[in-house]
Amino acid sequence: NNVPGYGDGAKEDCSDLPPNQRKKRLQQRIDDITAKIQQETAARDGLMKMKGVYEQNPALGDPMSIEGQLNQSSHKLDKLGSELAKFQGYLEEAIKAGTGLSR
Repeated sequence: NNVPGYGDGAKEDCSDLPPNQRKKRLQQRIDDITAKIQQETAARDGLMKMKGVYEQNPALGDPMSIEGQLNQSSHKLDKLGSELAKFQGYLEEAIKAGTGLSR
């Protein structure tokens, strides 16, 4: 979280910001998480291919040596997925709050 405004005592849901700024900050956070998910998915896909190659030709390496990295990758993706859902929820709240009291 090297992006200014994240952490540093700022509220995670950005509720301390004005509505437009809050939506912009939340969308930025969602975009960051989405990029991390894409990156981690690509890394996991690479590991899966490597494991497949090792299974077909054990002389190149032990397929089980990749297992730990695959587990780590899965945990990371799960964590990123729940973080994404959380921030999407915050953004929905911000959008609803921004539409006013016209219910």
